[in-house]
Amino acid sequence: MARRNAKAPLKEIAKSVRLSKEAVLYRMRSLEKAGIIEGYNTIVNFTKLGFTGFAVFCRFEGIGEEKKRGIIERLVDFPQVYWVGLCGGRFDISFGILCKSVFEFNNLYYKFCNEYSEHIAETAIAIRTELWQNTRNYLISDSKAREMPSFFFGKEPEIEKIDSMDSDILSIISVNARMPVTEISGILNKPLQARSLCG
Repeated sequence: MARRNAKAPLKEIAKSVRLSKEAVLYRMRSLEKAGIIEGYNTIVNFTKLGFTGFAVFCRFEGIGEEKKRGIIERLVDFPQVYWVGLCGGRFDISFGILCKSVFEFNNLYYKFCNEYSEHIAETAIAIRTELWQNTRNYLISDSKAREMPSFFFGKEPEIEKIDSMDSDILSIISVNARMPVTEISGILNKPLQARSLCG
């Protein structure tokens, strides 16, 4: 339930799993403490904001774990990089970049390659024109609940027009989807009028 809607009220989750609100809260806190739940993220359909996703795969040569960690930390510093992951097999790491144009991506890609040219043995690039975010159905015992839809991004959607406050809100809830509106308002230091960023 929380996987499908991280902002779902405890009452709604409790009804779905047939437990009390208190039991649900206790179990969620226990899962958080155990590190099974590490956070509540919002899935942002970046194509509707005019962005294209690029995946870059890198194989390194002649570097140790410490240097690899340094490269990962450097990648995390780029605001356009939205995820970084370690790989097994042919490549050592992969990372995702969001850009509004191929030219913007090209500049960022070559900046990274030039910075670490002595260590990069091979790269590969994938443009994410379509992307399915599948649900974790294997975590659900109820066969009816397993029919949850996957999330789809891509093709050529109409670009939604958002203002700077919408952008700030998306930045906040993308890393903590359960943050209360009052807390978001406090961080932005602005009262939040009714806004819809869903759909």
